[in-house]
Amino acid sequence: MPKQSSLPTIAEAVERALAEVQAPTSLDVLLRRILTIRPSEANNPTGSIRTHIRELEGRSVVYLDSKTVSPLRVAAVGARFRVPLSGPEVADGALAISPGFDGWVNHFDEKQNLEFISDRHKVLPTRVVTIQGHVNIFPLGDHEIQRQAFDLADWFLNIHAHENDTILLKLCTDESGRFTDSSDSHRLSQSKQQ
Repeated sequence: MPKQSSLPTIAEAVERALAEVQAPTSLDVLLRRILTIRPSEANNPTGSIRTHIRELEGRSVVYLDSKTVSPLRVAAVGARFRVPLSGPEVADGALAISPGFDGWVNHFDEKQNLEFISDRHKVLPTRVVTIQGHVNIFPLGDHEIQRQAFDLADWFLNIHAHENDTILLKLCTDESGRFTDSSDSHRLSQSKQQ
């Protein structure tokens, strides 16, 4: 067996094994694959791995039942979520990444690789920008904050976006993190890394 220092950490081994999984799989199969990546001579080699996987539940892995797991990117295919537009977002022409996309964009490598695609399958020009906002924190008063957002000013103008409009998105593929609007307006995707 290789020295412990030359082995990947449990977290790295779990991440590598989950990246290889393309469909729901038995927890035992996943554990065997992780132990292939990171062998162990412990009395209960799967104990710490099971604990680590349990800690990832809901963030990058989903338990479909007590013996079956799936990476979130695979299990979430077909998941739909709405992103409401605030008045300042419409005025700035920028869709704030947080909180509407928090549960999704964190599973992709780079926010800059996410892009919006119209219902006619045309890529909408966008980029990640920083927008200024104000929050009133009692008793401290008004404070300026900075948030990351998708610059979609031209698109907002074309669709005549208004405050309280919502964008309905659906995760439609696990390979590239593509999102599509399940009605007929727009979708978000992550372009494949080259």
